[in-house]
Amino acid sequence: MRPVRSISTATQLFGQRLSMPIFVSPAGVHALCDEAEGECASARACGRVGTLFGLSQHATRSIEEVAEATRAEGTNLWYQSYILNDRDMTLRLVRRAADAGYKGSWANKFSAKKQYNMLLQPFCCMFQSFNYWMLV
Repeated sequence: MRPVRSISTATQLFGQRLSMPIFVSPAGVHALCDEAEGECASARACGRVGTLFGLSQHATRSIEEVAEATRAEGTNLWYQSYILNDRDMTLRLVRRAADAGYKGSWANKFSAKKQYNMLLQPFCCMFQSFNYWMLV
């Protein structure tokens, strides 16, 4: 038997330190469960336990509102962006997240090869000193 007294669940994901190998993945409309706080409450909880929070592009709170609500906890925030037909709008959203202090972004691209067959192709983007790059 191995001693378990000093086991740590801490890890790193995309270069970010997490207290455990768990994060809250982007899911929109948190206000359906918490009308007053929405995604702000979920993000603060992640900050308190030291794990990552992913804000959905379909959130009920703004990018900046969630960032401001979590400053005290130092929440590790990431942003989920869909690659829109309007690529400038996509870039503006990602820049807003970077400017608000988000550590990175997941960019999702939907492609319909057939009308009934939607394929989700995840891409990962990192913000590095406010140099923005996306895989498209």
